[in-house]
Amino acid sequence: MVTDHRAVELYRAGPEDDRSSGDPQTAHLDLARASLASGEPEEAVAKLSEVFAAETYTASITIRLRDLAAFLGSEPYRGVRSAAGLRAHIYEAAGRPTLTGNLAEPR
Repeated sequence: MVTDHRAVELYRAGPEDDRSSGDPQTAHLDLARASLASGEPEEAVAKLSEVFAAETYTASITIRLRDLAAFLGSEPYRGVRSAAGLRAHIYEAAGRPTLTGNLAEPR
């Protein structure tokens, strides 16, 4: 069984032309949301730290970050201090510069 961390490492080691800059961030966002849904907020924070380490995001990642922040503003997270702190951090990260241009164009 390949762990999620190992899967991301293998992806990054693959051919550059087969990779998108947002794919590892998307994977970590999905894993963070799954961790929250499973009642593992510490694991979610660990997955998000990989996303927060990026200097810029694609527009898609920014949208996904905002969606995750909205998710943290709903039940059962509403009113939970740690969720509010994480939500604020997500909104801060979502304000970073967004990559522009047609990302679907071949390099």
